[in-house]
Amino acid sequence: MRRRRKCFDIAEEEWEKFINNAYVLLAGYFLHFLPFLFVERTLFLHHYLPAFIFKVLLTATTIDHLYYLIGTHRPRNISLYILTCSTITWILFVIYVFKKFIVFSYGTSALTAKDVIKLRWKDTWDFIVHKT
Repeated sequence: MRRRRKCFDIAEEEWEKFINNAYVLLAGYFLHFLPFLFVERTLFLHHYLPAFIFKVLLTATTIDHLYYLIGTHRPRNISLYILTCSTITWILFVIYVFKKFIVFSYGTSALTAKDVIKLRWKDTWDFIVHKT
């Protein structure tokens, strides 16, 4: 939008880097994720991993671009501080979720049926629990 309005406040080299990264990473993400939106069966971790890699790279590219935009225009301002704090908070939340669900991915400990049900965050989550 900004380029159409003849607003060239970002260096051309940075803009091209951002656009190229966005095209490649978004295309890779959608090409790997969209087929599984139409599947009516249980999906496993290996179905999502290729799309996840592209999503992580796209997230890192977006955060890098935001740091570039905020840091070059107004260094040492409150926006940079807010972005840094929100990025750190988001990373801590990702680590928390990983630690919470590590037992599903790696099977680090035995779970009872009640333990599995307690891990649900939403009632719509259907975990298959085999009671023996």
